[in-house]
Amino acid sequence: MCRQLVISMVMTLGIAASHAGGAVVFEDRFGSLGSISNWRTLFGSITRGVDDGVFKLTNTGSNFGFVKLNGVYTDFTLEATLATAPPDSNKMAGIAFCWDTTANTGYTFLLLDGQVYSILAFNQGGAFSLVSQSWNSYIKPDNNVFKVSKQGSTIRFFVNGYTVHTLTGAAHTTGSIGLVVDGLETAHFDDIVITDAFEAPYIPERFVDDFSSGDLEGWSLLFVNGSASVSGGHLVMESNHPQYASFLYTDGAYSLEPVKTRVRYVSGDTTAFYGIVLSELEREGAGITPSKQSVLCISADRYWAAFSSGTYIPSDDPRIHGRGEWDTLEVTDSLDLIVNGYNIGGLGQVPFVFNAAGVWVARGVTVEYDDFEAGDTNYTVNSVANPRRISAGPGFFSLVKSGSGFMYNPLGRAVVNHRAGMLPVHTACGYYIIVNRTGSTARRDAVVRLR
Repeated sequence: MCRQLVISMVMTLGIAASHAGGAVVFEDRFGSLGSISNWRTLFGSITRGVDDGVFKLTNTGSNFGFVKLNGVYTDFTLEATLATAPPDSNKMAGIAFCWDTTANTGYTFLLLDGQVYSILAFNQGGAFSLVSQSWNSYIKPDNNVFKVSKQGSTIRFFVNGYTVHTLTGAAHTTGSIGLVVDGLETAHFDDIVITDAFEAPYIPERFVDDFSSGDLEGWSLLFVNGSASVSGGHLVMESNHPQYASFLYTDGAYSLEPVKTRVRYVSGDTTAFYGIVLSELEREGAGITPSKQSVLCISADRYWAAFSSGTYIPSDDPRIHGRGEWDTLEVTDSLDLIVNGYNIGGLGQVPFVFNAAGVWVARGVTVEYDDFEAGDTNYTVNSVANPRRISAGPGFFSLVKSGSGFMYNPLGRAVVNHRAGMLPVHTACGYYIIVNRTGSTARRDAVVRLR
């Protein structure tokens, strides 16, 4: 169904700069075949074309292919959309920058299948991994927005508006910008924008999901063959593995901040546990492993348990107090454990700083989660003055004439990032707050209703 954007209340800043606080020095929306003339093949067997408004690159060779944009760039912010899913079978596609076309040195920022990215430095001695196959829950199945922002020898890397890595002391500081596709693969790129701004880092400090949108954006199911889906406004989760649990994680700077959710038993083993998990994930290498984690869990037969870094938290009373269809679980900012409003103990001194939070379920049981919250409850979005109307258009909706940022639902969840004023059609109906980011300051620019 075609959705319409209805402005219920609009308050925008009227930012003078043309994009993300800086002037646009190049952009290519690939509206015509003429866009191809901006790019030339540097190496590889590349077939170029514009297909339905996106830049299609097909590499028929067995090695990496590279198409280069005209010009040399030193301090910049480069943004590009990989419009299709990352290649399968450990193949990669992405962007390159600070590339010396004579020495073939510079950097690449690549996506792989499975919410995984890689950052490589190409030096005279060969290619070296700055980040080797690292996972991030904010990487989507398709239409992922790369961004690199460089000033001097500092480079910040973003996926879908979230900072995933910062490099200081960069060895390569100027050169060409390009698009990269692995051998025997096809990739579609869109919306290439280069500005003279230096983008501020952004790591989410609060994540809220009431599972009303029907998707699991910002989440990732890790480690085993489990399943997680949204049905009836709830997260339905189970483990299909004969021995191990399934974990659903979200990234963020949530350390020592409250984590809370509601959960109810659906079917299966009444003695199996499920609940909240806090982890320090080792993200690099061939796999993602929870090197350290703490869990608060309950079972349908009304027992609770807690573990921290493999150590069981003892209790004089392991029975759950309070009974209803739903149970509420919480780990407070002081690491107290709360079940249905009752303080049942504490995790004590947690010997790690967790960088991911989520929910989990043991084998043999199906449960539903709702109203998940993690992070700083003091996070607020400040209102601004200077109201201005926002135009709308079919397919994509122009939300703001300039800038980039995020859209929050009324619960405070960053549900989608908007860039250059564009909102994906699949965004769920409802009310949203549009937030532009200038430096590290969040400001409410508009409240919209999508229906």
